[in-house]
Amino acid sequence: MVKFNFISVSENQSSLTETGKSEAENVVRRHMFAERLLVDILDAEPELVEEAACKLEHAIRRGIDDNICILLDHPRVCPHGKSIPKGRGCRKGSIKTAKVGLPLSQIGPRRQNCIYSLKGKRQASKN
Repeated sequence: MVKFNFISVSENQSSLTETGKSEAENVVRRHMFAERLLVDILDAEPELVEEAACKLEHAIRRGIDDNICILLDHPRVCPHGKSIPKGRGCRKGSIKTAKVGLPLSQIGPRRQNCIYSLKGKRQASKN
């Protein structure tokens, strides 16, 4: 971690560098987005998502986290009520978007539903 400038070590003490703080904040942000995806889009119970979110956060890369933020309409808190650190787009005051996701439980059987990509392309989906 010293090699990547995430921590600095002096005598018997170590501390996060600014780079380390930024990276730690990004890990927390990805984890909280994973929790929001599982609860808000996949309709999972908040108390059941911790382990899955821990695994999913490792698959979320830079850029993808910003797209998830947009998909979820820039959530401010995780399902447990903790503040989600702001990303680059949120800090720059990016434009708020209309929420585009629904929990799967709200998509009815035998209905035609539309699926939108983050680029606004519509794809029809039949249940």
